[in-house]
Amino acid sequence: MEEVFRLACRYIGQSPSQAMYLEEIRLAMHPNIGWQRILAYLKFLDGALLIRLIAGDLGPGPGEVPARLANDLEPGGGVGA
Repeated sequence: MEEVFRLACRYIGQSPSQAMYLEEIRLAMHPNIGWQRILAYLKFLDGALLIRLIAGDLGPGPGEVPARLANDLEPGGGVGA
């Protein structure tokens, strides 16, 4: 989860793809981690108010997830936006 949080912070305001997350995690940690686990971590971080996921689509089909990561420093980011 720490590596997913680090990547989320790195890509604030951007729309990283599933493939980018998977590749970055594999390069950093060499684990066989799947997209569902990364997505669960992103949703947990969003629920813990450490990051904010913005509605969109990172991938096709039922794996639709927020496309952008926001922080409170972005215009429109943060609570009440």
